[in-house]
Amino acid sequence: MRIFGIKDRHVSADGQSELKAQARPAESLQEPKGDAKRLTDDATLLPKLKEFYVQLASPFINKEEEAKLIALALVAKEHVMLVSEPGTAKSALAIRAGELTESKVFKKQLSKFTDPAELFGPPNAKLILEEGKFQIVTTGMLPEADIAFIDEIFRGGSAIRDTLLLIMNERVMFNGQETIPAPVRTVISATNFVSYDEEDQALYDRFMLRHFISPLAKKDWGGLVQATWNVEFNRTASVKEPVLTLADLDALYDRLSKVNKSNVKDILESIYEKAEEVLKIHITDRRKGRSLKMIAASALLEGRTKTTVEDLMVLKYIIPHDEEEAARVTAMLEDIISPVNHINRLSRINENMVSAIDQFRQDPSVVKDIAHDLEVTAKASEEAKKLIGLHSDKELRRTARAVIRSAKELSSLLSDLKAEREAKAAELTVVARNEVYG
Repeated sequence: MRIFGIKDRHVSADGQSELKAQARPAESLQEPKGDAKRLTDDATLLPKLKEFYVQLASPFINKEEEAKLIALALVAKEHVMLVSEPGTAKSALAIRAGELTESKVFKKQLSKFTDPAELFGPPNAKLILEEGKFQIVTTGMLPEADIAFIDEIFRGGSAIRDTLLLIMNERVMFNGQETIPAPVRTVISATNFVSYDEEDQALYDRFMLRHFISPLAKKDWGGLVQATWNVEFNRTASVKEPVLTLADLDALYDRLSKVNKSNVKDILESIYEKAEEVLKIHITDRRKGRSLKMIAASALLEGRTKTTVEDLMVLKYIIPHDEEEAARVTAMLEDIISPVNHINRLSRINENMVSAIDQFRQDPSVVKDIAHDLEVTAKASEEAKKLIGLHSDKELRRTARAVIRSAKELSSLLSDLKAEREAKAAELTVVARNEVYG
């Protein structure tokens, strides 16, 4: 891993920019095809992804959440913003992510005096003088990096902001009269504040993942002191060897499209609706459209190829616009997703059905509206089946299966009673007809 910065830029002897193709050699492995190949890839890649996330956070105290976001952003080719006070290891995480993935990292802290050339490259003076053509030299600069760490991103001027917008969304930039590739995989931004000025909103929206970091709790201060000592004197942040390659990350990105997401699509739309209509939080179309990709990335990070409802918690980094909204969205998602809430409700449903079965067996006449009772029972069973598909929690799944069994038994009793009553009604009709027509 190399860190690119302003000191790394140079111009070749003839004054021309050294624009070299960043070719990434493909791995020529003898692999099975189709489903067998995908299983092989999963068995290899998913553990490596998990190991990357674990190792990224390991030298630091309570940085698992930030490490997870960086891992998700790298897999999904998205960007992440970390908002906190200075000194919370944000740049150290970005640099370590580059070392663990053999990536080229560009690092720059912005101020109102930062010149665009410090990020994107200096003008090629010789080309301007000899041919009258404007071109910048991108060698060693942000356009050729895999990961860009931009500190205090809102302090940069409009020229920097506009170029970043294009690179982050289109992965290209204008270089004189040409449009050249700028395949930066992920921009990681650290900032002490968020600018809510209208001119900054387009840039802010490009960061699909946004995390408002709280200071460490008092109970973690001792661990922080020891971890800081270990990083400086025991070199615990040194990376001995990479965990992932860029080719691995590309393979994981391709794997996103194969993740089974069918069990979260309906609930995802209901979350959007609740956020906008109840919490009054506007979600841009870009964020709505790309959030499913992040949910799928969450599943891969947890070693799964099918989403569960727990993966929806990634929305707490996507929906909110500020720290206050983040707290409200997190509470909403926890209420929707929490297994405890579903377990308690399913337990009550099961208790009611068991009680109904007992009453039914003692006196079938207590059933007044069979059609209604059958409909309610079927809905309970369907909801339990849906929750089994959504959740991985063992206790919830056990309770849901109990509901399904009780619903099956009650439905059978109700169906038999319905058939019996219909038979009796038919018999009475025949008797009445005979009495009338004798």
